[in-house]
Amino acid sequence: NTTGFDKQPQVQWAMARAGENILLELYLNSKSRPEDNFPNETMIKDAYQENLSHFQVPPQVHVAQIFLPLTGDEKNDKETTNQINELANKAKKANADFASLAKEHSKHAESATDGGDMGWIPLNQLLPEVSKVVETMKAGEIKGPIQSPQGLHVLKLLETKPASVRSLEEAKLMANVNFNRVN
Repeated sequence: NTTGFDKQPQVQWAMARAGENILLELYLNSKSRPEDNFPNETMIKDAYQENLSHFQVPPQVHVAQIFLPLTGDEKNDKETTNQINELANKAKKANADFASLAKEHSKHAESATDGGDMGWIPLNQLLPEVSKVVETMKAGEIKGPIQSPQGLHVLKLLETKPASVRSLEEAKLMANVNFNRVN
């Protein structure tokens, strides 16, 4: 360097410190890398058993719904209530086609096109007004109307899954997915 900047004492000191830091970092990385078989299968199984509560899966329900929103306008809401009562009565009749009624009348855009099918939902993620009714239902049963802050619901319970614990294999898959998201 023709300017001699690299010969100044403070620059020489900083360059020496940087070299020492790089050497220290490389040394620590070489010593702190876990062994290829870490954690071993026994360690994983032990950690799984000690943390079973973290692998709990709540009961799940597969529901379909016909939904009509309430607006707060008394006249409009009275008409909506009459309409949902009529739909509930139609849906509860023998051989009623719940999916067709939902497609035609439900105002829940995400599920109406699928015949009201909401898919699998953890019971604890349903609206409280809805979950307390669904808890009492049997597969194939239709209940409603049920009022929630959003509006009025007629529900059909399609299937249920009881609470369970994820298997060790499922827990490993979840850990790999979550780990890969972080890295």
